[in-house]
Amino acid sequence: MTTLFNVTFENNMLIHPISGYDNCYVSGGTLEVAAAAAYEGSYGLKSTPLAGTVTGGGKVTHDLTGKFRTAFYFDPNSITIPSGSYIMILRNFHYDLSQQAFNCTLTWNGSSYGIDIGLADNTLNIVTWSSVYTFTDAWHLFEFYWQRGSPGSFQLWIDGTSQGTITATNTSVRFNNCGIGCNLRSSPSVSTTGSVYFDRWIANDDGSQIGGV
Repeated sequence: MTTLFNVTFENNMLIHPISGYDNCYVSGGTLEVAAAAAYEGSYGLKSTPLAGTVTGGGKVTHDLTGKFRTAFYFDPNSITIPSGSYIMILRNFHYDLSQQAFNCTLTWNGSSYGIDIGLADNTLNIVTWSSVYTFTDAWHLFEFYWQRGSPGSFQLWIDGTSQGTITATNTSVRFNNCGIGCNLRSSPSVSTTGSVYFDRWIANDDGSQIGGV
C-alpha cells in the first residue's frame, strides 16, 4: 500500500495548526484535539460545528494516479442535526479549492444517523448521490474509494461492509486537498447541539484496501 498520510492526532494540541494537518479551516465553531475524542491511543479530533461555517482540516494529496482511498474512525457522539440540514464530514477539492471531486454528508432523522456520498463529474459539480446508509450512535470505520475514469466511481464501506458504489460519466477532474471535519449546511439561524469525533485518518493512492486502520 502506498500511504499518502496517516494522521493519529496524538499531540494534545488545542491550537492550530493541528499536528498532522497541512491546513485547518475554521470559519466558525471549534476544532481541537481532545482525549474525549480518542478511539485508539490517547487523543482524537473533536469538531463542533456552527451553522453556515467550516470546522475542519485538510491534507494535501496531489492526485497523480487517478485513485484515492481513505478511511477514518467516526463517532457522531449523539449530535443533533436539525431537519433539512446536514453536515459534510469529508470532501476532496479541485486544484483551485473552489469545487469538490466528491463528498460525504451526515444526517440525523431524530432516531438514527445516516451518511450518503456524492460524486462530481468533469464539470466539477456533484451529479450523483447515493442512498442514505444508516448507522448507530457509536464508533464506526468509514472507508471510501474514488477512481477517475469514464465512468468514474466512488464507493463506501462501513465497518468493512460495502454499502454501494456510485458512478459519473466522466471524472477526469484533478484534486490536491482532502478534508475531514464539519461543514454545517443549513440556514444561519439553525444550529446543531454537540460535537462529532474523528480518529486515525489514513489514505493511499493505489486503491489498496485499508480495512481496520
